[in-house]
Amino acid sequence: MDEPLAKKMEDFKVFIVNRYPPFTSVYRWASDLADSLPYDKEIINLIYNRNGWGYDHEGVDFISNLGTNFLTYLFRSVAFSNARKYVIASSKPRRAVIHYTNQFSGILRIKYAYEIVNVQDSPYFLDDSSLAERIYMKLLYRSLENARYIVTNTDVLKEDLHRFGFKGEITTIHLPVGKSFRKLSVSKDSLRKSLGLPSSKKLVLSVSSDSPRKNLKTVESVMNSLGDEYVLVRVGKELKRGITFKNTDDETLNKIYNACDALLFPSIYEGFGLPIVEAFGTGLPVVTSNIPTIREVSGGAAILVEPTKVDKIAGAVELAVRENDKYSRLGLQRSEEFTFDNFRNRITGLYDHVLSDQD
Repeated sequence: MDEPLAKKMEDFKVFIVNRYPPFTSVYRWASDLADSLPYDKEIINLIYNRNGWGYDHEGVDFISNLGTNFLTYLFRSVAFSNARKYVIASSKPRRAVIHYTNQFSGILRIKYAYEIVNVQDSPYFLDDSSLAERIYMKLLYRSLENARYIVTNTDVLKEDLHRFGFKGEITTIHLPVGKSFRKLSVSKDSLRKSLGLPSSKKLVLSVSSDSPRKNLKTVESVMNSLGDEYVLVRVGKELKRGITFKNTDDETLNKIYNACDALLFPSIYEGFGLPIVEAFGTGLPVVTSNIPTIREVSGGAAILVEPTKVDKIAGAVELAVRENDKYSRLGLQRSEEFTFDNFRNRITGLYDHVLSDQD
């Protein structure tokens, strides 16, 4: 670690503010961020509702004071005044760096703190949302456009924020391949046996939430098109066919990546697409969407498809399985961009800039 920065950080405590429960990509990102920082740091979990929080997790939990999601979203600084008081008390006599891991994480409004906000998604994309949700999202992004330090996961998203009107500094830092995700030396047959997966089928992996933008109806249609030779392995909400894993820890998820033949990730929109780089890190071939953010992240190592063209996607899956060695090699090569060391260097470089900028 840079010695001048290390000395400077002795006067600060870092608070990583997260609102997503275990087994979600943003929770993993918060954990990776904490692991990457060689400073005094702590994860603060802002719990909007208790769904998903019953599992072991890192950090100190704060439950909304307002009782309903609607009021919590509208008045985040009031809803989590308990977290605000904790940060103030825990950082004294030093100062605080507060790193919000997502645009929904909440603003604690501590005047003496240095705030960094990760914006994970474009203001120009919404799921099938109500008018009220669309108005809320516009107000949310407007509330952040004057933030001094913004971090995005892709240059595509950075450009969207500039176009929307964000005035602060925007830094692109690609998410890392988590330390748990790597190619294993164990055979696929052995992994499949331990996971209860069929050894004689071609296994197509789907890892995502059930948000409409994840395009799960297309996943189902593609699997129907591929026929019985192919079996869907689903991590997330159960689909009509296939084998489903829920609330999967990273070690098990890494085994699942290594046991399968291809990742199918046909999202309509992604701010980054973490399963893509996790698959790259394990050597699993990737079939994913030909959209701007994913083109940036995949860097030519995935098979890109139009996310609504079922026949073409099915053909791409067959190609990924048939040329497994080629796409496995390309993915592993591309994963070098997303190493934990690269991520740590970029994050600590950002912190050095933020603190130096305040001198």
